Amino acid sequence: MRWFYFLVVGLVCCGQIACSTLDVAGSAPIIEKQLTAQKTLNINDLSTKAKQGDYASTLELARRYAEGDGINQNGETALNLYQAVAKTRSDYAIIAQTRIGRLYLEGATPIKQNIIEAYLWFDLVITNHGKDAQVDNERVLRYHNFARLNMTDAERVELQNRQVQSP
Repeated sequence: MRWFYFLVVGLVCCGQIACSTLDVAGSAPIIEKQLTAQKTLNINDLSTKAKQGDYASTLELARRYAEGDGINQNGETALNLYQAVAKTRSDYAIIAQTRIGRLYLEGATPIKQNIIEAYLWFDLVITNHGKDAQVDNERVLRYHNFARLNMTDAERVELQNRQVQSP
């Protein structure tokens, strides 16, 4: 019976991962509008606005690199762009942190799937922003649980060691 639970959770989470793009289902209308508006911009405009510090443009540019949408897929560039936004204290940081977790959960050339990193990023979102209106709490919890349930025993030990070492 336990295997059936894992199968159902895995299928639900995989469906959510494949179908979701914004991770901001319950987000404020202003952020949604800004993210939606960025989808119409070309790569050059997005790059220019991202260099000027526009977080919405940076997130959209990172998404395009992660998915290979109109540009060659490059997970490393996407990760760097997401991390730049994730370090800020803006509302966009929550979205960036969730997307970093998804990037590690799914993998994107040349970023290999890393369940531990994915789990840690989702854990950060839940810990720091769990009750925040910008986060689709249910989706992030599903990602978090999916990562936790799909860890190997060796990955669990590594995770425990990393959690003990971090302050």
